[in-house]
Amino acid sequence: MSPISYFGTILVGTPPVNYNVILDTGSSDLWLASSQIPSDSQADSSSIKTYTPSASSTSVQLNRPFDITYGSGKASGELFQETVQWAGFGVPGQTFGVVNRTTANIISAPASGLMGLAFQTISSSGALPLWQNLAQTAGTLDSPVMGVWLTRFTNDSSAQLLEPGGSITIGATDSTLFTGNVDFQDIPDGTPGFWTQSLTKMTVNGQSVNVPFGDAAFAAIDTGTTGIGAPASVVSQVYSMVQGSIPQGQFFSIPCDTNVSISFTFGASSNAWTISPDDFNLGEVSPGECLGAIFVVDSPLGSVTPNWIIGDTFLVSHTKI
Repeated sequence: MSPISYFGTILVGTPPVNYNVILDTGSSDLWLASSQIPSDSQADSSSIKTYTPSASSTSVQLNRPFDITYGSGKASGELFQETVQWAGFGVPGQTFGVVNRTTANIISAPASGLMGLAFQTISSSGALPLWQNLAQTAGTLDSPVMGVWLTRFTNDSSAQLLEPGGSITIGATDSTLFTGNVDFQDIPDGTPGFWTQSLTKMTVNGQSVNVPFGDAAFAAIDTGTTGIGAPASVVSQVYSMVQGSIPQGQFFSIPCDTNVSISFTFGASSNAWTISPDDFNLGEVSPGECLGAIFVVDSPLGSVTPNWIIGDTFLVSHTKI
């Protein structure tokens, strides 16, 4: 199973240069690969389009280190300020990381970096994210909204390495991407960090799962994660309802011909949002055995990371605003 990344294009510097960046609602920092990545780094600068500060007249070195840790690895470098444009909107003096070292599989061509779309509260650098800079600048956006619609590629044997991945809309709502009314739910009490929802109900093939309440029910909406992370007690319940499932570390495998239908309910809503069986199956890991999309999240006591991560397995079925 290969994880799918969704990326968009930003313009950076003067003169502006375009870079593809992974769009990640589960983090808050913007960074680009440096032209100074050493040969022993896990990022292959020979195939990745990199940022060269000396090539831009608006590049400002801040002489501060940058380090960020994701569920899949780490990236480090130093902080700069630069003119950054996205979707026709520009921010002069945007703080971002210029990365010269990463662990494996953080990025690969054609992506040159990553743009976090969560809130400043969880920013590793402390910088205001690009989207928040735009939202807080009076008159920049027609409306303080952002929407994400992702294309489904799971188990699509005809999909190429690069495909149109959907759309992200900022400053307006694209009503062509959904029918009916938007089911708005408040972010749970507290200072926003992740885009969180309170998960109040879950079913597996129509059977209810016992889910935790209170802070333990907070779920981060995360375009940067392929599957769905959940507490260990929930994951055990889910796969106990799937005949033939086998533990595989934090994941479980299931018979490839098994259909598993999942639904979630969030906040005060009565709507049950479903995951199709095709999306629950992340692909074959051994003959006849496929990886299930729900995996264990290890969220230590006191961690700012929510106990649930709602990734692309769910998001490809629904427009998020």
